[in-house]
Amino acid sequence: MKNLNQKAFAVPEALLVIVIISMLAGTGYFVWNAKQNTDESLDKSANANQAVVKPTVANSEAKLSSYQDTIGKFSFSYPSNWTTHKTITNKDSSAASSIVTVTDPSGKAVLHFGADQGGRGGDCQPKATDKPFMAGNDCNSRENLSTDLLDIKNVYYAKEQQNTAGKVTLTYEPTSVVLVTYHFADGGGKQMYGMGVTNSNPGDEVLINKPAMGYVGGQDFVTVYDSKGSFKPNVYAYTNGADKNFLTNDNAGVIKAIFHSLAIATQ
Repeated sequence: MKNLNQKAFAVPEALLVIVIISMLAGTGYFVWNAKQNTDESLDKSANANQAVVKPTVANSEAKLSSYQDTIGKFSFSYPSNWTTHKTITNKDSSAASSIVTVTDPSGKAVLHFGADQGGRGGDCQPKATDKPFMAGNDCNSRENLSTDLLDIKNVYYAKEQQNTAGKVTLTYEPTSVVLVTYHFADGGGKQMYGMGVTNSNPGDEVLINKPAMGYVGGQDFVTVYDSKGSFKPNVYAYTNGADKNFLTNDNAGVIKAIFHSLAIATQ
């Protein structure tokens, strides 16, 4: 009878142990699950706080100022924290010219604008052994890297037409004004990268990825005629930097925006 009683009590005791273990396991899971839910909630809250970033003076757009040139009849906008400096290089009304520089706060980026009424020409014949961008060349080297059309539609170019008798006449048609990025080197091999604004005429378009040697430069300008063929002052707009990073650094987008704001009056 004693052995039967011990067995009889052994079963309920075993069940009780199982129940207690289950309760402890359930409690542990509840605590673990609650912690996980809390951690997830904190993570979501932190992410939400990071997503809502209020604008500050540091990351807001700078106010804009505008510049108007009375000689070249051109204008552009620039950030107010950049500085401008103007020099009139010739006060003769028949051949007046001006130069204005626009400099960023760090002094590392300098844009050049200007106007003059002189003609442009010249020639340089490279040696047969010359190669683009090599030191010791007789002539400069240049490769246009990209072009971007500006919203200037009132500038014309002189188009030559020759009749059957060989007589050349000029007609005046709209030109495309483009922003060009380029790689340039002088005959000594000194390299620089830049941006400039110039004409891209039908049949004489600005070509990209075509290295050239000759009378090429790093001071781009727009030749300006009105629709009646009246010649206006050339308008210069360019900037140069020491390396290719100049075309993609933090200031590059601002520089391009300044050039894109360029307007040229022809009346």
